[in-house]
This record gives sequence, C-alpha cells and structure tokens, in this order.
Amino acid sequence: MNRKQMEVVNNIRCLVAETVEHSGTGHPGMGMGAAGIGYAVWKNLNISKEVPLWGKRDRLIFSAGHGIVLQYVLLYLNGYIYLEELKTFRTMYSKLPGLSEYKSLPYIESTTGSLGQGIANAVGMAISLKRAHETKKVENKEAIQSNVYCIVGDGCLMEGISYEASSLAGTLALSNLIVLYDSNNITIDGPTDKTFNENIEKRFTSMNWDYLLVKDGDDVEAINDSIQEAKLRDKPVLIEVGTRIARSSLNKENSADAHGKPLGKEEVELIKQQFKLLKPFEICEASVKEFTKIENQRKQYQRDLSYVNNENRGVNKNILEWNTIKDIKIPDNLTMIEKFSHIINRIKENGTDILVGSADLAASTKLWIEKGGYISKGSYLGANIAFGIRESAMAAIATGIYQGTCLKTLISTYFAFSDIMKNPIRMSALMNIPNIYVFTHDGFSLGLDGGTHIPVEQINMLRDIPNLNVYRPGNDDELKVACYESILNPSTPSAIILTRDVINIQSDIPISSIKKGGYLFKSKKNAKLKIFSTGSELAIAIEVQDMLNKEGINADVISIPCHEKLMEQSDEYISNLFLKDTKKVFIEIGGKSIWPIYGDKDSIYICLDNYVSPGPPESLKEKYGYTPKKVFERIRNHYNIGDEDKLK
Repeated sequence: MNRKQMEVVNNIRCLVAETVEHSGTGHPGMGMGAAGIGYAVWKNLNISKEVPLWGKRDRLIFSAGHGIVLQYVLLYLNGYIYLEELKTFRTMYSKLPGLSEYKSLPYIESTTGSLGQGIANAVGMAISLKRAHETKKVENKEAIQSNVYCIVGDGCLMEGISYEASSLAGTLALSNLIVLYDSNNITIDGPTDKTFNENIEKRFTSMNWDYLLVKDGDDVEAINDSIQEAKLRDKPVLIEVGTRIARSSLNKENSADAHGKPLGKEEVELIKQQFKLLKPFEICEASVKEFTKIENQRKQYQRDLSYVNNENRGVNKNILEWNTIKDIKIPDNLTMIEKFSHIINRIKENGTDILVGSADLAASTKLWIEKGGYISKGSYLGANIAFGIRESAMAAIATGIYQGTCLKTLISTYFAFSDIMKNPIRMSALMNIPNIYVFTHDGFSLGLDGGTHIPVEQINMLRDIPNLNVYRPGNDDELKVACYESILNPSTPSAIILTRDVINIQSDIPISSIKKGGYLFKSKKNAKLKIFSTGSELAIAIEVQDMLNKEGINADVISIPCHEKLMEQSDEYISNLFLKDTKKVFIEIGGKSIWPIYGDKDSIYICLDNYVSPGPPESLKEKYGYTPKKVFERIRNHYNIGDEDKLK
C-alpha cells in the first residue's frame, strides 16, 4: 500500500470513531478495523450520485449492520451526504440510523443487524440481477452484469442462515456475488476461539465458492486486486480479510470493549493526533483527491454505457386486472392447495412476472409454475427456484430477490414450519418488502405426522407481526382475493394459509365485501347468534347454521379471511359485525389469542389450547370438536337450546 492510500484509510478510521463519539452511542470497532475493506469496495462500486436507484448499479450490503457507520463515512467523503447529516447519526428521525435500514438513504440496500440476514439478502439480489441480466441478453438490450458486494463479520458466519444461503449461492454459481469477510476474531463476549474454530476456506470451497485471503486489512491494493480477481471467477467468491477491531486505537484495539460503545473523547483525540487530523471531522487532501478521482471514473464509465435512461428500482411490473383472476375456472375436485396452484399458473400464463419456490416441498405444496423451468447454475430465466430444505434462508433470499429487481416471489412450505421463517418474515414486514409466504397443510392436514406438523400457535404468531397480511381463505372467492391483493400489494408482505381439504362453497357475495377482510357471509333474519369462522371452518359454520335453523334458532355466519384487512375498516363497520348484544361463537383450528377481543365471557371459542396428538385428519376433527355435529352440540349445551327461552 502506498502512503496516500494509508492516509485515506486513516482518515476513514478517524471519521468513524468521531462520528460514533459525537453520537454518544454506536459501534466504532468494526468500522475502524474494516476501513481498508470499505475503501477498496468503494473503489469498485458502480453507483450513481445523480441516479441513485439506477438499475445497473452494483449493490453493497452490510450484513454486519452494526458497521454501517463505515458506509455513512464513505458517502460523506464522496459528497453523497453532508457533514450535518453525518452528525445526526443514531439520533431520532435521522436518515442515518445506528444499524443499516433499507431506504433510509437511497444507497442503503437492506435492513440488517440481525446477523446473517444480510448475506441471504445478498444471495437473493445476486439471483434477481443474474435473471435480469440474462433477460436483457435475450432481448438484445444493453446487458451489464451488476455485482453484489456483501460485508460480513464473524457473527454473520456463525449464524445458520449464512450457511443455508451460501450453500444455495454456490449451487447456483452466482458469480456476481462477492462477500468480504471482516475477520477480526472478536465478538461481544471476547475472542472467537471460544466459539468459532472452523476452517472458513474449507467451508466455502466445499460449497462451490472460490476463496481468497488478504492477511492485512489495511492493504487496500491487495483487497482491490482480490476484488478484481473475484469479478473474473465463474462462482461466488469469499474474500477473507484479516483485520483488528478498532485498529489504531491506542487503548482499545483488539478489544471487545470497542464493539458496541464509543471509545471515549480522549481516546478519539489520541487517534486523530496520530494522523494529524486535528479539526472536527477533518478530510485530508489525500481523501479529497482520491474520492474525486473515484467519482470521475464512475461518471466516465456510466457515460460510456449511455446509462442515463431513468432505469431505477422497479424494473419488474406486475399488471394484473381483477377480471383476469375472477374469470379463472377452478375445478371443484381440487384441494385448496391445488386450487391456489391452479390460479397462480393461470396468472403466470397471463404475463404476470413472478418467481415461485419452495423448501423442498413443491410436490406437497403444489406450488410451481408448470411450464416455467427452474433457475439453475448458468441458467437464470426459470420461473421456479428450488431452495432446498432451507426455510429461513428461503424467506430472506426472497426479500433480496425483490430488493434486486422488484421481482415478487411466492415461497411455500408447511404451515407448522413458519416458525423457522419468523425472523426473515419480520424483516420483510419491517422493510415493506411484499413477499408472498404460502403456508400449506393447515389444520389437521398432516395429522398422522403429529404435533411437529400440526400448526397451533402459528396463525397468531403471524398475526402479531405488524405490516403482514395473513389470509386464511375459506372458499374460491376468498382465495382469488388473497392472490390478487398479495400480488399487487407494493409494500406489505402476505401469508396465505391453505388447507388440504376440498372445499366447494359457492356464494354471490360482492368482491368488495370480501376485500374488507371480514364480512357477513350468510344471514338470517333477527339472528340471535353470530358464528365467526376462518378458512376451512367456514364450511363447518354454514352447516351449523342450518342445524340451528332446524331448531328454530337464527344465526349469522361471519367469515374473516384476513383479520388485518378487517382492522382497516371503519369503527362503525367493525362494530356492526361484532354486535355486543349478540351471542358469539368463534371457530378456528388454532390458538384463540385474538378472538376474546371481540367476544365476552359468555362466548364460545372453538380453538386449540394445546398441541395435538397424532391421528387421521377426520379423527382429529372429531376428537377436538371441529365437526358440524360437535360444534352444534357445544352451542346447544352452552346456551341451553331446547329450553323455553332458547337463546336470550
């Protein structure tokens, strides 16, 4: 490394320490130690100040999101943000939060900090950019392969999701993915040799990655040469860079104490004095010249590409008319799972660009595009992607796919396995990434497999996630609405819960009512009882209504296919649906968490309060009270039907 480059690295290091110190909170250690990595990546990063969301740009993801201050400093040094903005780091309402947050600035490509998520997002971006690149080549358009750079730390590589995602990346030979490993051998609890002693080179090469090593994290030339070499490889590349946390701090270097709190004013001053950077947030002459040169090189390259075509985030457009879905003919003899697959295939045939995948369960979830082909090594135009048995990574990769090119992905697995995906689902909701999570084998569908495969608490776990629409359709119309709204939603992910039951319930309910999320499905004059149901339990509710009618009891059936949509309606609408003076019965195969909000101590809750023992689905319905006869008997006994006053 030459002297001028070292001056730039030290300038970056000082600014990281000073920014965290000014905030009074933050993580200085990684940003200081990885200053050389950040500098080298920045030299190679093809982005645009004038068109920040330029579609052909490279992507940079800090999977180690606590180190995002390093990216902020690089943006400041290059004139992308101002000093006053840098000084707002980690303050309320700042565009520079303490951990990486998607779209807080146009240059922040993902929300990270939940370690390992970022590398899975990066894999998704690499997949979608490969697909977009191949599409452009087929169309004989200007095809520039964007690269995805991901900076990870020891913690990211300890997380299981990083292994899942990296394994798929190697299988697909994602040569546009370059991961730089800030290898400083320190975590919050101290040296990593207590917890992490595997051979990273062997781990990644065994997954069909190439591995490069740079021993000195300050050797910008060596890191840059490795990046240049990585661009030529035909598979993803991990570049391990040996660093020291809080490098150049006289008293905190190589100390876990530098991970998550400011170094202290005196310590920061000592660092600045070493490099003769005595003014607040000073930028040295070498940095000014270097970053001006880098920016000019970017502009020249982009001029050569004739890049100013306003291409930006959002290259994928889903134009789907309601009539397209409404007019789809669905055979009666299909399960709800099969009906959903039928609808999705017809939507794809209509020209809606979607990607479909599962965690090695396509044969069971039935979710694949019949004539779409699969994404595979060297071939990225398929409409299907086989994620393997990697539920957690699958969800985070789907998020990255959308972040890359706005390509919406539908991913599927058994409903009981949604627990494994909880964090990436939450992250997509947090980032307003409208993934579609298709969870099949709801209720007792997998009864013979026992408690591990029978969902109980999952439905309310999903409902508790803010900005996630949870659909549990009970007939064809509700299923079509769930498909339509999920595909067109630009900012809210959806979970669609499907049973293996065959349900053929016809109705003439206006679609506008179904879109409200909860509606009167079948009414009786002067009803004294309201039966609320979701999903397959709608069929039970309708039969029970008929049985009550024969006893002279009028009851209304209310279907609630999407509780979140219902909560968007007016107070008056909701109050009319849940009339306080009416007796209520709630039927759902799942925990009862939300239903007591709408009922009272006299209401009946036919829900699951515990895990389910193995058994055939029909036998379990009988045992746990999910048959029309069992529900009717419970209502009759609870409200003493047959007495003189019947329901009061």
